[in-house]
Amino acid sequence: MHMTTPHPVECGGCGIPVQSQAKKSAPRYCSNACRQRAYRQRTKNREGLGASSAIAVHAQLTPLIGRADEQVELERRLQSARLVTLTGPAGVGKTRLALHTAMQEQRRGQAAVVLAELSQVTDARDLLQRLTAGFEGSGAQDGRPAQRDSNRLLILDTCEHLLVECNEILSTLYARYPALRVLATSREPLFFPGETVSPMSGLPFPEAGARESAAEFMRFPAVRLFVERVRAVSPEFQLDEANSADVGTICARLDGIPLAIELAAQLVRAFPVAEIHRRLGDRLDFLTGGWRLADPRHQSLRAAFDWSYELLTPDEQQLFQALSLLPDGFGLDAATGAARGAVSAPEVPNLIAALEAKSLIGSYGKERSGFARFRILESVRQYAHGKLIAEGHETRARDGIIDRFVEGIATFPETGLLTPECLGVMERERETLSYALESLSAGGDERQIPLAAALDVLDMMKGFPPEECRRLSAALKRVDGASTYRTNALALEALLAVWRGEYQRAATLVEEAGMAGATCHPVARWRAELVLDLVRQAPENAAAAWRLRKSLESSLRFRDPASTGVVLYALARYVSTTGCPDGISGLVAEALRVARTEAQTGPFRALLVSAGALALADGDFEQAESRFVELLHEAQDNPFWAGRAIEGLAVTSVHAGRYEHALRLLAATQTPEAPPSYGMGSRWQARVETAQSNAFAAVSPAKADQALTYGRALGARQMVDYALGRQEAQGVESRSHGPLSQRQWEISALLSQGLTNRQIAARLFVSVRTVETHVQNIRVTLGLKTRAHVAAWATHAAKPYGNPRSEPARGLSGKRWNLALE
Repeated sequence: MHMTTPHPVECGGCGIPVQSQAKKSAPRYCSNACRQRAYRQRTKNREGLGASSAIAVHAQLTPLIGRADEQVELERRLQSARLVTLTGPAGVGKTRLALHTAMQEQRRGQAAVVLAELSQVTDARDLLQRLTAGFEGSGAQDGRPAQRDSNRLLILDTCEHLLVECNEILSTLYARYPALRVLATSREPLFFPGETVSPMSGLPFPEAGARESAAEFMRFPAVRLFVERVRAVSPEFQLDEANSADVGTICARLDGIPLAIELAAQLVRAFPVAEIHRRLGDRLDFLTGGWRLADPRHQSLRAAFDWSYELLTPDEQQLFQALSLLPDGFGLDAATGAARGAVSAPEVPNLIAALEAKSLIGSYGKERSGFARFRILESVRQYAHGKLIAEGHETRARDGIIDRFVEGIATFPETGLLTPECLGVMERERETLSYALESLSAGGDERQIPLAAALDVLDMMKGFPPEECRRLSAALKRVDGASTYRTNALALEALLAVWRGEYQRAATLVEEAGMAGATCHPVARWRAELVLDLVRQAPENAAAAWRLRKSLESSLRFRDPASTGVVLYALARYVSTTGCPDGISGLVAEALRVARTEAQTGPFRALLVSAGALALADGDFEQAESRFVELLHEAQDNPFWAGRAIEGLAVTSVHAGRYEHALRLLAATQTPEAPPSYGMGSRWQARVETAQSNAFAAVSPAKADQALTYGRALGARQMVDYALGRQEAQGVESRSHGPLSQRQWEISALLSQGLTNRQIAARLFVSVRTVETHVQNIRVTLGLKTRAHVAAWATHAAKPYGNPRSEPARGLSGKRWNLALE
């Protein structure tokens, strides 16, 4: 017979063993007096948290907004970890979240909570005295807890200035109290063994300048916090259509940081929301009205940042100042340039890591290429920039950034080449590169020439509008003719002129450069010959195709991305103007492979149209449809190329006998906001018009009118979904985004495709921080805990909005594209 081993049962009031039983649950008390003693102790625990603490009182009097997910996750972590540290920038709400979580623990009777505020503590002895007093105040005897009270939760609030002391004290406390759990708040981790770090960021906020209804704005926790705090000082305030955009932009420009939002909200009593928005450029002096009970470092944004700044080493301060010149998003290359003359290059990675650990800069993961990216909050950047100017180091830091980029183009003066490696760095640091060029554009500094050349080549490769890519032309006009960069820059500008279709200007530039002579560098001489070949009108199709093939081979051999891109564009133009001559299909297929491999997004899209046209000419409608579908997946956020893909699908639909479907597609591409297909060549336009005429002839006028009406009513996203067969015709008008906004639907769909925040940001052409905000808001709205849950939900909801390979184009709305395919 199985015998159950008895267990000693301790009294819940006095801790004395009362009997042994097989079950541990009862009895719990040895007498009614002990039961009452236990009840009084639980009541004391519930009421004892921070009773004398101004911070605790403040936390209890104001609701915790937008932190439900973080609080649930923090409670979960406290169940499995003995030390959890909340980290984050100044004013993000670490203390408030810690106190609310502790109060929940205490209300449930799960722990006796001791609060130690450390902002005014300066040494370890004082810290130990405070902790001892805390233990004694919660029922301990002689500084040591009774056995029944050993399940304690210690709140160490504001540890960043006592990291070593906190480590020493925790080592002692954990040895004395085996069941002790600690929840710390700090602007950097304690780096204690077994520590679990829980980083905090700002509350989710809408995009700056977003135009949505007031109800949509109230879905964002940052906006709800702003409105709640405004109503505390101005009860009549209402978020409406007149002020919601300004409120949303205020929250966005303040990066969703609760302290900054509260300081701004309190000003609504005296200033209209629109004026507060306008004055955020001077926010450090404007946002100063903190709570009277708050710690001095929370009385203003400047005071909060002063506290963090004073804890930095001199080298960290120097780098922190220099980083203020970098726009949103930067990598190690740009940071190293900014720090030039202040700290040595080998020290920069460790200093960057230290600033990230101290929550003064943020890391948003690694790109697919494996390069880390960082960003600095706008309020923090303004503070650091003020320090940089006060120290008189702004010019040094700016020159360091410029010189870092120029050194990466070391081969340009001799060969005019911008290598793939160089362009890779430039692309990662595009925003900083644009800043560097802009800072030189007012004068004649010759360093602007290679920077302008790099930006124009990048834009050409990515397929941006040619009319926007005239930086190099403008730089050549500003810089003296004696510049060492001038000759090669003229030759490169000639190549870009070919891309823009400016053939006479291209030939003139080659002549002005004087690069056709035998004494020139081989690459420079070849590039000049290439330009002349491309502008020459050759009557023999076969000869022209042969030259294009040889030019492509040469550009790849010289590893010249600029020439490769222009040759690929020239090939697409050649196909569109010559009517798809025999023997060209193989060259187009090879060019498509090159465009993929060389990351030539713009030429790749043009070549997909050419490949589809070739398949149509050969009667291979299945292959043509495949090419146009691929183009639509690749470029669905680019109205011009999406329109050409849909035109191609309309042509294949006519050949398949789906006439009404073809008319719907064509009508969708002919709406007032859709860019027309000019620049594609007369043959392409004639092919599309013929298909439309055949479709009209095949259906009745009534059905044709219905199809056209339907197609014109499609929005941009609906047009893509319909063209790809992702929605039926009868479902368009009733389509709903349910609990999410359209942008949230887009992001949830991209999450379901496995994209990272960085990839989604590039896809939608918004900041990574904006994507992070939307993802967090989606989780809150849907009640989901992880990105994986959101992805699974989006897949189940069957609301796809995009393809991870596509890239956004800039400035598409209402723009006329001259793609030089004519």
